[in-house]
Amino acid sequence: MSGQAEWIIAEEYDTREIDILKERFPTFDQQHPFFQINQIDYTAIQQEVEAMESAQKWRKLFKMIPLSKYFDIEERIVSDAARSLLCTNDLEEAERFLVKQHKIDTRG
Repeated sequence: MSGQAEWIIAEEYDTREIDILKERFPTFDQQHPFFQINQIDYTAIQQEVEAMESAQKWRKLFKMIPLSKYFDIEERIVSDAARSLLCTNDLEEAERFLVKQHKIDTRG
């Protein structure tokens, strides 16, 4: 499993995403900086890229799809609150979670 960790301030985050996080992780305080650890779904990223390229066949053929389109797809999927494994205000809790996940991943 791969993951991404971000330091987030609620004012910079989509309110719909905050609502999802509050529902899934009711103990985090959105009024303070928090850490969100997400699972990265490479298959979902690839599927979105393929769908975008299929919809823009001519632009793909001539290599005219801006790199930013690919980054936007990746960012949208990677930062999706529904894919969060942990959301906390406690840096040490986030660190313990990542260490524990690493141990699980290296055993499996």
